[in-house]
Amino acid sequence: MKKFFPVLSRDKATSSVNLEASETQHPSESIKVVDYELLETDPGIRPPISSYHPDIQNEVRKAYLKIGRHKPPYNFVYPWSVQGNQRRRFCKNWFDLYDWIDYSESKDLAFCLPCFLFKNVSKYGGDYFVTEGFGDWKNSHRLANHGTSSNSHIDCVHMSYALTL
Repeated sequence: MKKFFPVLSRDKATSSVNLEASETQHPSESIKVVDYELLETDPGIRPPISSYHPDIQNEVRKAYLKIGRHKPPYNFVYPWSVQGNQRRRFCKNWFDLYDWIDYSESKDLAFCLPCFLFKNVSKYGGDYFVTEGFGDWKNSHRLANHGTSSNSHIDCVHMSYALTL
């Protein structure tokens, strides 16, 4: 079986996903597969979609859509951060307000799931909610702006819906 299906391994130390091609095939001819159980769900450390072989990027996207947004366990205590002279933190009710929001426990930042999945396809916008993350809890109105005013976000949401049809 290893001859036809490359091995997918996960290096837990770096949280990266490695696709190994079979030694008997030319790398460009090898079939690329992914074990969806090994997909990183924490948006702060998961590899970008573009790091996957182009032949499986849509399958990886579908898997992430099936997994859904990353939410910490219900009893998770969101850490406080000091902004200016005030303490702020992520509010878990934002999961109810924004159906696209992902939260990273490892980085204490918010991300956008549709933008993560399709940012390299969309022709608009930056990478703020994809790679850098949002942590300016004082200016949480920017979350609403991202979801309603960002052409890139709107394109990515439409592509997410189209992929699930």
